[in-house]
Amino acid sequence: MSLQNPSSPIDPDDLDQVFDELKRGFGHEHVNDGNVDALIARAHEAGRRLLEKELREWKSRC
Repeated sequence: MSLQNPSSPIDPDDLDQVFDELKRGFGHEHVNDGNVDALIARAHEAGRRLLEKELREWKSRC
């Protein structure tokens, strides 16, 4: 059984939407070069260390 995102499509430029999806374990396909730094900062500020680490790893692969 695969997990699917039940919400409607989101705009990668809407950091609130992307970050909310990431916190729920979805939305990784919306991370891009233009929003990754801001998402890393949000994860850090929110104390979401694992998410911050995942985003830093994503950025290092680019």
